[in-house]
Amino acid sequence: MNQSQFTDETGLSAGNIASPRDLVTLAGAAFSQPDLARAVTTSQYLFTVGSSGRRRLAVSTDQLLQSFINTGPYRITGAKTGHLDEAGYTLVVTVQKDNGPTVTLVLLGAASQPDRWQEAKGLVDWVFGHYRWPDES
Repeated sequence: MNQSQFTDETGLSAGNIASPRDLVTLAGAAFSQPDLARAVTTSQYLFTVGSSGRRRLAVSTDQLLQSFINTGPYRITGAKTGHLDEAGYTLVVTVQKDNGPTVTLVLLGAASQPDRWQEAKGLVDWVFGHYRWPDES
């Protein structure tokens, strides 16, 4: 990751810069951690607050978890959304099809949340529909 610079740990500083290639590398390392991969692919999580016994439901904002690229032959194996004024709506997502090839998509600069979801679905669908991996006949 030699085309990245991180100035704070929150990811909210405009000084944090990363190339798409470096984001693919980072996603591969992060999503290879089973606990992290499970957390970022969980659409909702019910938990108890401390000793109070109160139950709360946390719901993911990642709409792709409820889309066609996470059902049927497709399975999201990692995802991270983001938004900064400087970067627009962003997304890094890994999708596997039929326990076979995995695609990592880095989407930067979408104008809105709906655009981010639509562009991601369209790109993933196009790649799996048109790209032929070298070992395929």
